Amino acid sequence: MKILYAFLIFFAKTAADDGVLDINVPHLTVKAQNAGNITLQSGLARDLYLEPGPGGKVIFDGEDILEIIKMAKTLPPVWLPHAHNGFFGTFEGGQRIHVKLEARDPENGPLEYQLVAGELPTDVTLDETGGYINGVVPDIERFYTFTIRAINNQTKYADSVFKMEVLSNDNCKSSPCQQHGTCIDNSNNTYSCVCPEPYSGQRCDTDCRSNAFGVRYKNKIPDAQMSAYLSQSTYLASNGRYSGSSWCGTNDNSWLQVDLGEPKTVYKTLYQYRSSTYYVNGYTLSVSLDGVNFNYVNDTSGLHTFSGGASTYTNSLPSPTLARFVRYHPKGYKSGYYPCMRVELYGC
Repeated sequence: MKILYAFLIFFAKTAADDGVLDINVPHLTVKAQNAGNITLQSGLARDLYLEPGPGGKVIFDGEDILEIIKMAKTLPPVWLPHAHNGFFGTFEGGQRIHVKLEARDPENGPLEYQLVAGELPTDVTLDETGGYINGVVPDIERFYTFTIRAINNQTKYADSVFKMEVLSNDNCKSSPCQQHGTCIDNSNNTYSCVCPEPYSGQRCDTDCRSNAFGVRYKNKIPDAQMSAYLSQSTYLASNGRYSGSSWCGTNDNSWLQVDLGEPKTVYKTLYQYRSSTYYVNGYTLSVSLDGVNFNYVNDTSGLHTFSGGASTYTNSLPSPTLARFVRYHPKGYKSGYYPCMRVELYGC
C-alpha cells in the first residue's frame, strides 16, 4: 500500500506540469471500493469529454451510450406531401390496384410499413417491406378508413390515416342478357341472367329447342346411363344412340331408357330408324326424376304418341318437361321384325 501511494503522488506531480493527467496504458480500469463512488467533475464552466477511438463505443451498464444518443437524435419518418395519404381514392368493384406508399426516412434508411388501425378491403393486402397496396377491390359498395405506420431502423415511426371509397360495379350496364333476359347484378363482380323460355345459358344465348344433350356422344352420356328392357339379342341399349348401330327390342313391351345424369328440361326428342324393315311406327315417352316413379308424357287429349317410321323424325314435347330419366316405348313395328330405334334428346 505504501508503494502504491507513493507512486500515485509521484505520478500526479509529474502530470501537473501542464495540468493534464495523461495515462498511457493499453487498458485502464477505474473501480471504487464497495459502497464507494467515482466522480468525474470538470472545472467551472468547463466541459467533460468522453472520446472513444474511431469505431469505438461508450459502454454503460452493457449499453452503447453513443447508439442510444443516436437513436434519441434520430427523426421519425416523414410522409411526403404528394404521397397517397388522406383520401386514397375511389375504385370500382373488380378493379385491380397497385399503389406505392410514399414516406421517407430523414437518415435515408429503409422503412417498414404496418397496418395499425382499421382494415383493408377483402383481397387487398399491404406489402410491408415494399410499401405497396395491392389487390383486386371487392364488388361491395363501402367506405374504408385505415391507418398505416412507417417505421425506420431506430423504431421511430409516423402514422398516416387513409380513406378509400369502393363503388359497386354495375355488371349489367352492358345489357349482357340476350333474348330479353333479366340481368341480376351479383355482389362478387359477376352477373346472372333470368332467361325466358325456351332460352338458357349464362347470357340466354342457348335455344333449348335445338340444344342436344349429346346422347350420341359417349363422353356426354356414358354407356352406363343407357339401359333397356327386353332387348333383342346383342342389340344393346348403348347402341341406341343417334347415329349408333341401333337398339332393338323384342316387342311393344320393350323400352329404351336414357339417364341424363341430373334433372333437365326436355323440349324435343329425335327418333332415327335402323333400316327400312327395322323401325317403330311410333313411340311414347315416360319420364322420371328418381328412376322409380315414371309418368307418361301427355297432351290435351291424353297419352301423346310421337311419329316413327322408316325415317328420322324430330318432335317437340307437348310442353317442356323436367326429367332425369326418359324412356322410349315402341308403339307398333313391321310384322316379322323387331322394334328398333336410335335417339337423341334436346333441352337445357
